Amino acid sequence: YVPHDVNGLMTQCGGKEDFIARLDTFFVKNYYNVGNEPSFLTPTLYNYAGRQDKTAETVRSIISNSYSATRGGIPGNDDSGSMSAWLAFHLMGFYPNAGQDLYLVTAPHFDRVTLQLDNAPDLIIETKNLSDRNIYIQKVLLNGQELNRSWLTHTELQQGGQLEFHMGKKQNNDWEVKMPPADR
Repeated sequence: YVPHDVNGLMTQCGGKEDFIARLDTFFVKNYYNVGNEPSFLTPTLYNYAGRQDKTAETVRSIISNSYSATRGGIPGNDDSGSMSAWLAFHLMGFYPNAGQDLYLVTAPHFDRVTLQLDNAPDLIIETKNLSDRNIYIQKVLLNGQELNRSWLTHTELQQGGQLEFHMGKKQNNDWEVKMPPADR
């Protein structure tokens, strides 16, 4: 299943740069349809190529162009909440790769979110320096420890604690490229 071997897909596409170019074309030519559930993961595939900044840009564009607080503000058929769940995860700053213990970091849209977890402390997600212009992650801390990667595990999140995003107006080339997500 392709989402479980994105590194293999990237190799088949000719490597990271060709993979990024294919994703760019896919979004620029408006082939992406957020209302089509099999494509939900596509905006976060940039993370595998070390370009989380493009994930942040793409997800923000999709949200601003496809979602609103109006009666028809959810694209497509919400199918038991799938379109709403896509939005909720991205607004918090991460998105799951289904069937894996993996969440790909996007970029949060809220200053603070608290998730009440069963049998664990709450997971508090805080975002520092967030604004309409500050959409790029400068660093991420999980329970005070800096993450040099653009992914989290379900195991890490279910422990609760503090997930802290620091944002800026320019991409930070020193963050996340050190350790792109491995197929798990």
